[in-house]
Amino acid sequence: TTTTTTVPTPSTPVESGTLTVGATLGQYKTIAEAVAAANEGDTIKLVENITEVNITIAKAVTIDTNGFVWTGGTGSKQNCATIKADVTFKNSQRTTPITADATPDIVANSSKNNGVFVVGLSKVTVTCENIAIKSTNAYTNNQGCAFYANDKTFEMVLKNSHLSSTHFGSLVMYKCALTLTAEDSIF
Repeated sequence: TTTTTTVPTPSTPVESGTLTVGATLGQYKTIAEAVAAANEGDTIKLVENITEVNITIAKAVTIDTNGFVWTGGTGSKQNCATIKADVTFKNSQRTTPITADATPDIVANSSKNNGVFVVGLSKVTVTCENIAIKSTNAYTNNQGCAFYANDKTFEMVLKNSHLSSTHFGSLVMYKCALTLTAEDSIF
C-alpha cells in the first residue's frame, strides 16, 4: 500500500527567513508553532485569518499580518500574546495612510483582559508599522487596551499605525518607563 501526503502550498512565494501561518495554506497552523520554529530576526507571515490566544513571543521576530486578521479570544484573560523580546508588528499589504476607522489587523475582545498584548520583560522594544491593533474589551475594572506593561522598561515605535481601545486606552503603563516614538500614527 502506498500513502501519498499532500502538503498545502502557501498562496505567495515564501522568502528566506519567512515562516507562513494558516490552518490550510501555511507551513505552520499557529503563530505559536511558527514562533517556536523561528530564528531571531525571522518574519512570521499570516496567509489566512487566525484566532489564537495567550501565546508567548520570546524571540525577536516580525509578525506580518499580510492583509489578514489575528483575533484573540473572547473569554476571561484571553489576550493575543505576552511579549518577551523585541517584536515588530506590521501589515505589508497596507499602502494607504492609517485612519481612525482602519479595519483592525489584530483584535482581542476578551473579558477581564490586560490588553491585546502584554509586555512581559524589561527593556523590550515593540515596533508597529502600517498596522491597526484594537481592544474591544469593555470590562470596567480592568485594562482593556492594545498594549499593557507593568514594572517594565518599554520602548514603542509607531509608524503609520493605529492603536485603539473601546474602553480603557490604547496604551496602559503601570509603574513603567515608556519611550514612545510616533510617526503618522493614532493612539
